[in-house]
Amino acid sequence: MKRAPVPSAEKQKESEKILKDLYKDQYAKKAPADRVALARTLLDQGRRSREDLNSLWAFYQEAQQIAAQNADTATALAAVEEFLPRLRHRPPRREERRADDPPQGGPDAGGNSRSWPRRWTASSRT
Repeated sequence: MKRAPVPSAEKQKESEKILKDLYKDQYAKKAPADRVALARTLLDQGRRSREDLNSLWAFYQEAQQIAAQNADTATALAAVEEFLPRLRHRPPRREERRADDPPQGGPDAGGNSRSWPRRWTASSRT
């Protein structure tokens, strides 16, 4: 499968607007069960779609966000796991992280760790 770049913010917004217009009746329903059904519908449409990357991004992104907001973790994770391999995006490597990014892992139960600077421990917030 050929990987594609992440769509620009402008194209993402445009695709999201079209998607919300197509599914406006389902978006109008606010009950959690209806929102979960919408997320699953969007995920299913993303799976079936052979549209451009911008449309696919909108389907999967909206499915993930709506599912996560309504505690449907299976659908949210499926949306992420199915769409991410299509992109050229990758998380930064350890040496590419900024110096002020929190390290991976965390302090122990007492809030102490040699790998964590004092500013990131619970005791430094007092």
